[in-house]
Amino acid sequence: MRNSIIQDPHSHSSCSFTIPKRYVNLKFLNAGAQGTVVEFNCDDIPLKREVDSVRTEEEAPSSVEHCSKRVFRLDHRTLSFFVYQMLCAIKHLHNSGVIHRDLKPSNIVVNDKCVLKVLDFGLARKKTIDTAMRMSDYVVTRYYRAPEVILGLPYSEKVDIWSVGCIFAEMINHRVLFPGLDRVDQWSKIINEMGTPGEDFIKQLGNSAAMYVRSLPPQVGKPIEEIAPDSNFLKETENVKANLTAEWGRDLLARMLVINPDNRFSVEESLNHPYVKVWFRDEEVNAPQSENRYNEEIDCADRSLSEWKELIYNEVKQFEAKHDIFGQA
Repeated sequence: MRNSIIQDPHSHSSCSFTIPKRYVNLKFLNAGAQGTVVEFNCDDIPLKREVDSVRTEEEAPSSVEHCSKRVFRLDHRTLSFFVYQMLCAIKHLHNSGVIHRDLKPSNIVVNDKCVLKVLDFGLARKKTIDTAMRMSDYVVTRYYRAPEVILGLPYSEKVDIWSVGCIFAEMINHRVLFPGLDRVDQWSKIINEMGTPGEDFIKQLGNSAAMYVRSLPPQVGKPIEEIAPDSNFLKETENVKANLTAEWGRDLLARMLVINPDNRFSVEESLNHPYVKVWFRDEEVNAPQSENRYNEEIDCADRSLSEWKELIYNEVKQFEAKHDIFGQA
């Protein structure tokens, strides 16, 4: 064991670590409220350990889940900006041919500058034009699961819009909008709030699902003013000129939480909605697509575990070489 002094180039302070001798070439990378990040070399460490240790500094900020559980209400500017950033993120994903499929508050982090990042792409999949494609019941955390997923319909990228709508409602109300105990109860929670869908949706279902939906007593949806009441918005932060009002916030929410995906807002329509349009920047919304688009053939290849680990590690290092991931540029 030995002590190593790591000097922060941006300050006059230094950090002292007691580390095993096998770790060499230590170099300061960054520091923040969560601690200090250093780079080192170690010939003994397994590749799996290195891959498991790859984290970006964006994971340190609070998640939207944490924000939505706080007792204070978000002002309209912050609420609108968060929704805008979520929409930008999923637009980039959809443009790259990917559906996230597991958007939820704990998968979205925010730093102290209100910059939002989407995490956890473990359930993300390539968009497909195959209308027979259906999601597994295990895809999308239950509370944020779109109706077409619950009822076994073919799906599109609009499942992500439903999830964003659920997150939006949770940030307004500080509670989960559809807290179903299981798949059946999840559907009951949805129609209790949004009402029974029309026949144009039901006729798309399989026989058993359609029979089940029709067997339930018809529900009349609650007014959107009851789902997201004025009391859950900060009236004093409204900006009528910028359309940052409870009325416009509810309007966007209502258009995202439409049971029939054919009538649900798309990501493009959502980004052009008055409640978030104040933030619209073409260079953000229509940023160039990634050079490395998702290639499902890579996932389908027959490789050994060690080959997969090496592939992931090399991909991370290539990204690191091209991007200022620690903000030191």
